[in-house]
Amino acid sequence: TVVSEALINAYAKCGNIELCEKVFHEERVSGDKISISLFSAMLAGYAQSQNSGRSIWLFQQILHEGMRPDKYATSSVLSVVDVEELGKQIHSFAVKTGLSCDVSVASSISTVYSKCGSLDEAFQLFEGAVERDVVFWTSMIAGFADHGQPEKAFELVRKMQFEGLNPDVFTLSALLTACSVCKSLRKGKEIHGFALHFAMEGQNLVGSSLVNMYSKCGDTVSSFRVFNRMPEKDHFSWSSLISGLAQNGYCEEALMQFHEMLKDGLKIDSFVVSSLLGVLSSLTYVELGKQFHAQTIKTGLEFDLTVGSSLVTMYSKCGNIEDSRKVFDLLCATDVVSWTAIIAGYAHNGQGLEALQMFEQMLEKDIEPDAVTFVGVLTACSHNGLTEAAYGYLDSMEKDYSIKPGIPHYACMVDVLGRSGRLEEAVKFIDAMPLKPDALVWGTLLGACRLYENVELGKLVANKVLELAPSDSGAYVSLSNMSAKIGNWGDVTMIRNLMNDF
Repeated sequence: TVVSEALINAYAKCGNIELCEKVFHEERVSGDKISISLFSAMLAGYAQSQNSGRSIWLFQQILHEGMRPDKYATSSVLSVVDVEELGKQIHSFAVKTGLSCDVSVASSISTVYSKCGSLDEAFQLFEGAVERDVVFWTSMIAGFADHGQPEKAFELVRKMQFEGLNPDVFTLSALLTACSVCKSLRKGKEIHGFALHFAMEGQNLVGSSLVNMYSKCGDTVSSFRVFNRMPEKDHFSWSSLISGLAQNGYCEEALMQFHEMLKDGLKIDSFVVSSLLGVLSSLTYVELGKQFHAQTIKTGLEFDLTVGSSLVTMYSKCGNIEDSRKVFDLLCATDVVSWTAIIAGYAHNGQGLEALQMFEQMLEKDIEPDAVTFVGVLTACSHNGLTEAAYGYLDSMEKDYSIKPGIPHYACMVDVLGRSGRLEEAVKFIDAMPLKPDALVWGTLLGACRLYENVELGKLVANKVLELAPSDSGAYVSLSNMSAKIGNWGDVTMIRNLMNDF
């Protein structure tokens, strides 16, 4: 049994789960009584291979055979549980058997709650634990970081150090995720300094997390520098670099690095493809987009919801709404992101009625819209002059879906009124806004003033824009063009002189 256990552990570390099962099966048919440690080794093998189904099945088999799972079996099965109800059942079992007092089991239970978004339960368990090791602290820090609460993650690591425990590579990775969430380059650099001091930068997990942090914080130079120093580049580091370049506007460099990644023999994933499709959307490179589409078909990523939604957006932004709709119709499943993508696609291509029809279909399928969906809906109303319908959708946001309208929604509404020539009503609407109007809102009205050659109102609105955004050259240009149209060349000269002075 000891030899079999060692073999299962060795095969599991090599990722060969078939050989693990073969050794385990031979022990079962041998007629000898199997120890709980052998069950635990096999369960750990399933957990390491992320086979949640077989892990849970084997845990149940242990119970059915009248054996009591030990802390290793319990921790292993918890590591692959991502359903809160099942986590609660195993938690109850651990409390009854006394296993919940073990630090590894308590940490694993807390992690399940964190993964499921129940941070209060996770933290309550963490606070009440008799013993807390680095793994337990890191689990809780990661929970806060992954769920958009970076300040709590930073506070926790300070308490951890106060108790005499030093962060390990996993802790640093979680903290760098927290820095990415709050876009804190300063804190990220402090953690980088800590990693250098304790010779952790060379660790693949820390290096990849640093690349991701610098990319998310917009420091692509540092991201490249860390990436180039990494002894081994894994999938996460490549993905972080490429998506960071893409999202920070370095489109050509992102595409070059993508080709380098392929040369390295690494497979593309949905994260990289979605980022690059976003680049191609902004550049309207539809032919290159089609090549990426073909690549997703070859790799099977076309069925990934994130990639599918990105393809819908890419085709629509390139003006090819027909192919956008074809991709949408081929999606095996749809969510609010994919529906929003097709609604926005129709809206931005001037097919507002089709956009609103898609919105109604979305509601019929019981998919609840979010704030971004309503931007697409209001844009559709704007492009079709549906003023009263736009008012109705704006009211519906908070009334029916508890979504508070933001600046983008109010700007869309001003655009609806402006395109319809209802400029005075638009001014009253802005004055009655519950939020302070920004340059986007006033700039939208300025565009309508230019369209309808309302110079007097245009001057007032332009001043509002320039108060909020003095460097907005568009306001100067709009005002200059309106003055030129009515032959007021004195104002044109004065405005251009102001631009030159600026």
